[in-house]
Amino acid sequence: MKETKENPGLKKVCQEDELIRQFGLYHLGRLGPLEEQRLKDQDNVRTKMRSLARLLVRLNGEELFSYPLSHFICAQNLI
Repeated sequence: MKETKENPGLKKVCQEDELIRQFGLYHLGRLGPLEEQRLKDQDNVRTKMRSLARLLVRLNGEELFSYPLSHFICAQNLI
């Protein structure tokens, strides 16, 4: 995944957040073996991961400590 000027830091967020990484690995695994995967499908998974990273950055906002995505999904934190 490459870094973009529009959203700097998304690559790092994707690499550091466990839930986003698991999401990407799961969807890449569903595409089949690496040699059978189409580049277009891999790019779609990458785009979805970047979308999750942008969501996580917005959810954390200006917090001093960045929470992982799983923190926001847990029902007890939404109440």
